[in-house]
Amino acid sequence: MDPREPSTVEREALEALYDQGQVLAIHGRFADFSPPATWSGLDNLLFASRLAVRLGDAGLSHRLDLRVLRRYPRRLDGRALHVAMTAEHRDPGAAWALARG
Repeated sequence: MDPREPSTVEREALEALYDQGQVLAIHGRFADFSPPATWSGLDNLLFASRLAVRLGDAGLSHRLDLRVLRRYPRRLDGRALHVAMTAEHRDPGAAWALARG
């Protein structure tokens, strides 16, 4: 099977595992998919960003957040995630500036 991006049904199954705290089980299933850095769907990118943080790769998470913000600048869920990551990794002032637009 060629690596690919998760379908909606597959992502929802992975999100269910995530909600149960089974992050390592999700990581084990990633062999079926292309690397998250190559994904393009909004919901997949947002999920991959949250998962990256839980797996200890804040840098990947931030890069995915930036991709979401650039590709979907009007989507509030992507913007909110980017603002939260900025507040966590930089400072609240930078996050406030982003939030104000």
